[in-house]
Amino acid sequence: MALTYLTELSLSHFRCFRQLRLETDHSPIILTGENGAGKTSILEAISLFSPGRGLRASPGHELARHPEKVGWKVTCRVQYDGGDKSISSWCKNGSRRRLEIDGQAVRQTELAEHLRVLWLTPSMDRLWREGAEARRRFIDRTTMNLVPGHAVHAARYERAMRERNRLLRDHRDDVAWFNAIESRMADSGSEINQGRKYAVRQLARICADRESAFPAASLKLISPKGAHALATDPNDLAESLARERNRDMAAGRTLCGPHRADLEVALLPDGIAANLCSTGEQKALLISLILATARAILDDFEYPPLLLLDEVAAHLDAKRLGSFLTEATSLQVQLWMTGTDATLFSDIAASAQMRQVLSTPEGSIICS
Repeated sequence: MALTYLTELSLSHFRCFRQLRLETDHSPIILTGENGAGKTSILEAISLFSPGRGLRASPGHELARHPEKVGWKVTCRVQYDGGDKSISSWCKNGSRRRLEIDGQAVRQTELAEHLRVLWLTPSMDRLWREGAEARRRFIDRTTMNLVPGHAVHAARYERAMRERNRLLRDHRDDVAWFNAIESRMADSGSEINQGRKYAVRQLARICADRESAFPAASLKLISPKGAHALATDPNDLAESLARERNRDMAAGRTLCGPHRADLEVALLPDGIAANLCSTGEQKALLISLILATARAILDDFEYPPLLLLDEVAAHLDAKRLGSFLTEATSLQVQLWMTGTDATLFSDIAASAQMRQVLSTPEGSIICS
């Protein structure tokens, strides 16, 4: 197994930080400080080294430090087995976000080929009670980490669907145009569904097989009636889109396809649906799935992801934190954690990199 971890992280005019340079090794990094000091912003910067908008899902222009508004840049150096790479992401004056790996421009969708990042934030505790969109984002993030190219297919599908929705809203009656767009949606949509199903099978297998202090779960992709959300044959998906044009035109948007899928999760062995579980059980299920994803990445690619855990106390008491750390350590992940109370980490402080984040009039800073 090859280790993968950050050895350096630099921020420039990012969120509340004017400048930050942090050197690290593979041991856990623990960031403590008051609410609003900037702990989560550091994790957010790391999450930008994976496809998408990161753990807060913020557009690039919102990440710049105020009041300067000169744009922002985040850079990391990643240690691989036998070498390292530099990854940079930046945005100037509200322009489109840019990316480079070792000085070469890349697209966001390529990031998953170089670094895999998982995270758990307090807002994710609502995953089982919110609508299907949040669960789709969760399974798509999981799939991006397990299936190379999933981010590309998802982006292509979204672009084609936006084109189709414009035709629907304009009540255009151009069969050839619709056929061309729906063919692109069907090709990408079938790849999306194959990737999602693979990810769900991997998580279900690992949840059933591994010994863990966190609960096992059953997982299933589901489709609302008439949504045709799970088709893996592009011809079937294209036919469904063509068949539903009149209904979609009346609604002004596409009502069938992979963007309507949902993730159904239940607690084993009783089979209790996640949304009916207690708050503690829901949190434990979520942690179990994050750990299962880390294990699946390790099984498939033989190197571990980075794991970001924001506000540990929101998810874990002292006993469960110990269990979590035992499993995370066995997976060899580089673990980044934040919390307001440093005493929560007293049992592992000697073997961790403890850093205090402070808010000052000149911007947030970090202390050893």
